[in-house]
Amino acid sequence: MSDAALKEKLDRMLALLRDYNEPHWHAYFSEAAGLLDAGKSVRAKKKILGAYGGMGSFSDALYFTGAPKEIAEEGYALRSTLHALSST
Repeated sequence: MSDAALKEKLDRMLALLRDYNEPHWHAYFSEAAGLLDAGKSVRAKKKILGAYGGMGSFSDALYFTGAPKEIAEEGYALRSTLHALSST
């Protein structure tokens, strides 16, 4: 997939993180979005992948507090999609 697809998914994730009380992850992924916007896709992908794995990581410390079930499920699916898009 293209960097445009990654950017689209990342922007949606940023909106969910902002709207559903995930300021730490919003700030983290905003940095990745900035790198992507600057044409530094390899660095952006490394930044994204750096959030996964280990205790307290994006893999296991994501809650979308206050989000309806459908929105939370969308966020969890996006989490997997971002990882997959960044791994290519």
